[in-house]
Amino acid sequence: MLRLFIIAGAAGAVLIAFMFIQAGRTNICRHEFAVLHRGGSQNILFISDIHKRSVKEKDLLTDEVIDAVLIGGDLTEAGARAALIEHNLSQLASVGPLYFVWGNNDYQRKKVLQRLFRKYSVTELNNSSVTMGGGCWTLAGIEDRSLQLDDLTKALENAAGPVVLMSHGPDIKEELHSAYNIKLVLAGHTHGGQIRLGFYAPAPLGGITVEKGVPILISNGYGTTKLPLRLGAPPQLHFIRLTEKKDSA
Repeated sequence: MLRLFIIAGAAGAVLIAFMFIQAGRTNICRHEFAVLHRGGSQNILFISDIHKRSVKEKDLLTDEVIDAVLIGGDLTEAGARAALIEHNLSQLASVGPLYFVWGNNDYQRKKVLQRLFRKYSVTELNNSSVTMGGGCWTLAGIEDRSLQLDDLTKALENAAGPVVLMSHGPDIKEELHSAYNIKLVLAGHTHGGQIRLGFYAPAPLGGITVEKGVPILISNGYGTTKLPLRLGAPPQLHFIRLTEKKDSA
């Protein structure tokens, strides 16, 4: 019996070590979406759910010029050091201009974040939008839906051309309809379940789904919450290329 306990304990320790190592790795994902009517192409870096993880410089390396770095919420959480948050913003700002939507955990560090946002010229998309690519597309963002702070109608009221919508939670898909010119949704929040045990997981894996004709990219996220462990849901960082539609005039 003692031997079984020792074997089980050793196996558990190995599994925890494996999950810890997995949480520190990054899957670099590359995507292309033909959504623009004009303007050639645009390169975007999308990252969400950093939490307490330190952004690695090597994860951000690319030969392409990045037109925008989009932070899809949960940049931080309660207990995260201000120095870590600043390090992560500094790393991301070295790649391109920063755009941010609030995640449910970010509000716990709102004062720290807004102070750093001023320093690193971060554009907050608080139910608002900005014109991108010389006017060829619009980037819109909503505040966190789980806290009932979102207002999609307000976020899109000044939108022009095809819209890329950033939402921390993927449940924004419930509000999509043909009246909006949304061509792509970027979301996170679920961590892909973070720890998946066989058929059991608290959330589906990240990936690309289509809802009412709109592609929705749901990221597994970059960091972890509660435990610095992952299993079956690797961390992700996304390089996205927006291109012109082939049938555009």
